[in-house]
Amino acid sequence: MIFVSVEIGQVLLGDDPGVSEIAVASLDVTILNVEGVSQLRDGQDVVLFLLNRDQETAPGIDLVDDFYVTLSGDNGIFDVDGDKLSSRSPVVRGLSDVGILETGPGDRMQFRLGDVTQRLSKIAEGL
Repeated sequence: MIFVSVEIGQVLLGDDPGVSEIAVASLDVTILNVEGVSQLRDGQDVVLFLLNRDQETAPGIDLVDDFYVTLSGDNGIFDVDGDKLSSRSPVVRGLSDVGILETGPGDRMQFRLGDVTQRLSKIAEGL
């Protein structure tokens, strides 16, 4: 596994961790070539759908006490380009009720950031 430090710009849904940076764990694609898993890199602007992990939910990982993982690998990573979000995975289905702008390179679906933010707000209201 590799741990990447991610700076939080905004929390769209869920609990604010109360810090400006979090550790996000993923498979190290320089060692393991796994389909559907890409690497987060410095300087990328992304929207991440994350699960929180700690010693209780991820026993045996002691490099960090508290960290996050993306939902289903690349299904939880969206690249931001202006007001567009592009899914890293071509099989994203959880946002099917949000207007898809188009299918981009590699069958990556693209969404308007505002549409996704609005959808997440509606989800939060129902919680």
